[in-house]
Amino acid sequence: MKNYIWRAARGIFVVTLALVLLGETAVAEDEDFDEQLAEVDELRDAGEFLRAISRLNELGREHPDNVEIYWRRAWTKVDLGTEQTHDSERDRLFEEGFEEAERALELDPEHPGAHVAMAIAAGQKGLISGTRRQVELSRKVKEHADRALELDPERAEAYHTRARWHHEVASLGFFARTAVRAVYGGLPDASYEAAVEDFERSIELDERIIDRLELGRTYEEMGETEQARAQFERALELSPAFHNDEERQEEARELLDDL
Repeated sequence: MKNYIWRAARGIFVVTLALVLLGETAVAEDEDFDEQLAEVDELRDAGEFLRAISRLNELGREHPDNVEIYWRRAWTKVDLGTEQTHDSERDRLFEEGFEEAERALELDPEHPGAHVAMAIAAGQKGLISGTRRQVELSRKVKEHADRALELDPERAEAYHTRARWHHEVASLGFFARTAVRAVYGGLPDASYEAAVEDFERSIELDERIIDRLELGRTYEEMGETEQARAQFERALELSPAFHNDEERQEEARELLDDL
């Protein structure tokens, strides 16, 4: 009887130890995966889009159907598309980015990163689409930026994306807005004031040169010259952190000179 109890106790100990080791292995694997994703994010921030996509493809083979890979690949392909000089290559990348974002949302409809990626991809795809499709995609930009912020109110890039949407739609002339409403059912309400609010919230969470530049543009459109000047000057004070920040600072310098 004692031997039986001892063997049973030893069996429980072995099973418990195995479960602990498996748990530690799983945690280590999760941490390693997170580190690899962080490396991809660094590549994208540095403008190394091809390397980032290649790395995501490798991770995709190891972790198939992982939403973290799909939404990053969507965003990175769109970024790469914006740098293309040939329309056909640009269009292909925008289409692929949009499809990757769709797949990310299929995998996890409640993932804020997937919604941000869709908002960005829809905005760029709209640039290569006909008018009716542009209107549909513009609605998608607003819809998915809103949803991303419902899921994660601290998502700076979602505020920035929605701010850009407000700016672009508010910039439409009266006759253009009337035509869109009459023919295509219109767009959600937009205003420069809402753009300012979203840019400022994005800056509170993660101050970036692009936010200051675009906020300055918005103030300029509103006729708020001194506010625009302050934003362009602040854009020039910040240290470049992303691959095209120096270009953005040059834009800010030119706009400042023109005020």
